[in-house]
Amino acid sequence: MSETKPEIFVVEQGDMSHLRDVQNVLRREGVESQIIAPPESCGPGSCTPKMYLVVPPDVAQHAARIVFEHWGRGVDRAALARALQPIDLDAESTSCPACGASFGPTATKCPSCKLKFG
Repeated sequence: MSETKPEIFVVEQGDMSHLRDVQNVLRREGVESQIIAPPESCGPGSCTPKMYLVVPPDVAQHAARIVFEHWGRGVDRAALARALQPIDLDAESTSCPACGASFGPTATKCPSCKLKFG
C-alpha cells in the first residue's frame, strides 16, 4: 500500500485580514499561497470566518520558516522562553509565563499581571 502525500500544507489559519497579511509576507519572499475555506465550514449562504492559508508541500518548510521569522521579529525572547515552560502548580514557588513574577502553589492568578491559572 503506497502512502498518499498531501497536495497542500496549511501554514496559518485565521480570519481573511490576518491571512492576507501573512500571504503578503510570503509573496515578498517568492512563495505563492492560497487562502481557502475548509469545505465543512461553508453552508448555504455563509462560511465561518476560519480560513486557511495553504502552500504546496514542496515549499511548506520554507513557508513555515518565513512566517516564524517574520512574526518572531520584535518578540521578547525571554518572555517567549517563559511562555513555553510548563507551570508546576505543586512546586513551592513558580514563575508566571507571561511576566516572570514568582508566586506560591495556592495562587489562582499571577500577583503581578493577573494572568489566571487552572
